[in-house]
Amino acid sequence: MSSTSRISRKPKGVRNNFAFFVHDYFEQHRKEHSGDKLSQQEIIRKCGEAWKSMDEQQKKPYNELGAADRSEMASTLDGQRRKKWKDPNAPETSQLVPLEIPKFKQENPGLDAVEISNQLGKRWKEKSASDKQVYRVLADRDKARYNRELEVYKQRSSVSAPDVVNQEKED
Repeated sequence: MSSTSRISRKPKGVRNNFAFFVHDYFEQHRKEHSGDKLSQQEIIRKCGEAWKSMDEQQKKPYNELGAADRSEMASTLDGQRRKKWKDPNAPETSQLVPLEIPKFKQENPGLDAVEISNQLGKRWKEKSASDKQVYRVLADRDKARYNRELEVYKQRSSVSAPDVVNQEKED
């Protein structure tokens, strides 16, 4: 999937009352003053002055447009921002975090996560096969632990599957 298709599916932000007014003001200014060479900054300054001089009755149509846009955005995002329900009884995934990370963070407190990852990657490449074997054994043990816990979890959850479905519907 290309990045442009991901971007196009993302909803645009909410336009406030003033944004609707600015859009109308620009359209009106283009029609009335098509020959004028005012800068965009000048037009926006005039637009702000016009907005400040308006009373609530004149702002009412823009307030309604803003409220409609907010409610439309809320309904659009309603299904998108929901977190997926995670069973608290599910086993934790295998933990493949090397034991050196806490020690490395203490030695280099100023580094951010990306720099830490880069430095640890370099150290990993420099390690000999025998040194790497220790970590591979730990990872295999942890993976075996996870698989055992997952089997137990699946056996338990197959018995109480309707309860989980009911919990999801309630959320």
